[in-house]
Amino acid sequence: MSDTDLKTIFASNVQRLRKRKGYTQEVFSEKASLSVSGLCEIETGVNFPRHETITNIAKALEVEPCELFVDIKKCVKMKNHKEALKLLEKFKNNEIKTAIAHDFLKLLDMLE
Repeated sequence: MSDTDLKTIFASNVQRLRKRKGYTQEVFSEKASLSVSGLCEIETGVNFPRHETITNIAKALEVEPCELFVDIKKCVKMKNHKEALKLLEKFKNNEIKTAIAHDFLKLLDMLE
């Protein structure tokens, strides 16, 4: 996986989870101790945050930092759905598990 792929996955997850929480960029940037322009650069993949910022983002979203690096689209492409379920079991936050499972099912519907 390239750095560009990692930035894209991270950016997509931050934006998706922020929107799922109902936060505007302004509200979320305050919760995550970021400037709005800094958040925008992260969500568009222009800049990749440092460790401390990743931790702040994860806390603001109420997820584990590792959850921000999961490639949902790749999970959908898994032929064996059990692999995707094993991946979901690693998450501690049930709200995020539900959200990822919901997104996973929506993507499956779009592929069929």
